[in-house]
Amino acid sequence: MNNYQLKHFIAIIIFLFVCFYTASAQSTDSIRVETSFSGIKYYKNNQKLYYQDLGEIFKSNPLAYKQYRKAIRSFNTSALVLALGGGFIAGGAVMSYEPVLYGGKPDWTMALVGVGIVGVSIPMFAVTKHKILKSITTYNNGLSIQSSSEISDINIHVNEKGIGFVVCF
Repeated sequence: MNNYQLKHFIAIIIFLFVCFYTASAQSTDSIRVETSFSGIKYYKNNQKLYYQDLGEIFKSNPLAYKQYRKAIRSFNTSALVLALGGGFIAGGAVMSYEPVLYGGKPDWTMALVGVGIVGVSIPMFAVTKHKILKSITTYNNGLSIQSSSEISDINIHVNEKGIGFVVCF
């Protein structure tokens, strides 16, 4: 092996080392979050998850499950008590059928109280969203800590997208 070939060989070894050193494996157990105009959606293995599904998944990670339970408690408080209660107060005050239907004036004081209660529930929904995302982050970080960093197998893989290395941990 001459000097020119040795330089290329060393360059290839260094390149492969850098690629494998900085590469991180994709965990199929992690939860993916997609935010859109219609709301937040949660996926695991390309399957859509609901709040109940998240609770079952988080049971394997005690800290994530504790954060999830706090988020659900916050959601129940904000959704049921404040948003629905305030909405019924505001709607009932404005649409109290006898005065409004027959030309009377609605009770604007009660309507404003109901709107205020609904207004208080909006930040609570934001807190719930933040707590759910925090529990998902805790769960996903727990997966990366539990995973092994030892490489057990390296293969060359060819598919329609090209050629690549498959590294199994």
